[in-house]
Amino acid sequence: NNPGWDKPIANIFADFLVKNGVNNENILIQNSSINTLEDVTFSLPIIKKNFKNLQTIILVSNPMHKRRCFATFKKQFPDEIKIINQAGDQPDFSHINQEELTQIAMRCVQECDRLIKYSEKGDIEPTVIPENINTIYLKLKEILAI
Repeated sequence: NNPGWDKPIANIFADFLVKNGVNNENILIQNSSINTLEDVTFSLPIIKKNFKNLQTIILVSNPMHKRRCFATFKKQFPDEIKIINQAGDQPDFSHINQEELTQIAMRCVQECDRLIKYSEKGDIEPTVIPENINTIYLKLKEILAI
């Protein structure tokens, strides 16, 4: 839903990979999904069709989303494969303003909300949020009034 995007994010990522030396023939695109659960469930048939002896998969997501990405993939693809969960970017927080900091805090709260909700719903692998993180999560919800 980024207004600056003129095509699906999967295609934007594929363009980035090609610009950075990945052969277009080595890229499989699934661009029909609109959320993480669909990302996984729509991609699974493509993965299974093209990789018969899959042993390892690398999940790449932004740092705040990678735990939910992993939990979703693990639940929907329970096969015994090695999963490497990698952040695609490491933002530099040293020069952010208050508005950007608030947006990051809101995103963190939303991710915790989704971990709880989707765990209860059964869409993702059950996720336990550590007590110290839960305390921060609840305090952020209070501060942000969400």
